[in-house]
Amino acid sequence: MKPFMSCLILGLVIAMGPVKANEGDVTCTVSEYVKVGLEFDACQEVALSNLTDEQDPCPILKSVANECATNVKHCFTTKGWIRGRKLFFDSLALTYPDMNNCEIITDLAKDHDLAQIQGRKCSIAQEIVVAQETARCTNLIQMDMVTEMQKPVNETAKTQFQDLLCNALQKIKDECVDPNLRSCYEGHDLKAHTAYMVETLKVSGNVIAIHLAQDTTDVPSCPVFFSEPYLYGNDQSSGLVLTLILIMAVLVAVIVVAAVLLSIKKFRLIHRIRAWVANIPYEDFVKETAPETPMESRSDDGHGPNPGPPSQTSAA
Repeated sequence: MKPFMSCLILGLVIAMGPVKANEGDVTCTVSEYVKVGLEFDACQEVALSNLTDEQDPCPILKSVANECATNVKHCFTTKGWIRGRKLFFDSLALTYPDMNNCEIITDLAKDHDLAQIQGRKCSIAQEIVVAQETARCTNLIQMDMVTEMQKPVNETAKTQFQDLLCNALQKIKDECVDPNLRSCYEGHDLKAHTAYMVETLKVSGNVIAIHLAQDTTDVPSCPVFFSEPYLYGNDQSSGLVLTLILIMAVLVAVIVVAAVLLSIKKFRLIHRIRAWVANIPYEDFVKETAPETPMESRSDDGHGPNPGPPSQTSAA
């Protein structure tokens, strides 16, 4: 059941995950995307855990659609939501053929054209294959890891357990997650899908450690969870920080320019620099370059100051 559910979860989250900004199918941040994916994981696992061959699968399928998948609807545009639902339930129907006759499956078949989104690297069928291949590859490595860890204690010391687990989780990301996701996604799509898958590795790593009675293992400290910092950041908040940094840089530049202009005017920096270049004392330079007054101009032409009209006393 676990491999199947891992495939289904990946299928739904990949299909409905964030896309490039110009496509605009996703309204949530990467961190919210991961949170929604993990919540869906837990919800659908409970719904499908009691499914047997004798039961009518349609009521359970309807429960998954109404109670689990609908909870993630707020993160996507109308078109992204239609495509995600179709991808998820098509994957489910491949595993449980009896579900093909359920009303929700037949209704989604009518939305085939609506689910096609221009610019996608892969079709819905190709995305389903990517999800299944990622789950298959992951489960093979996990089985090898568990087999290695179940060796007697004298062969696999407790001090080696965490290294074995961390190496296996890194191998899953490098050999299963990254190559498969890159075949269908790029840019923001790839970041979001990788973030979700890495978080599921953290969950499965903890489950394996507890199952093997190694509950003191610090799974979150494995290097795979820190190799790409964006997986744990908020893409919108990061953009906001960059915007604030840009605004602050502009404000600082304006303040510096204003201070320089004020200094030039107040301390006559241009005259001081010119005096320094001419190798002349600043006081002499100021006298040489100061504009002449009208009185000084008339004294220099040899006529002297204007005596004005003669007084009445002189005339007498």
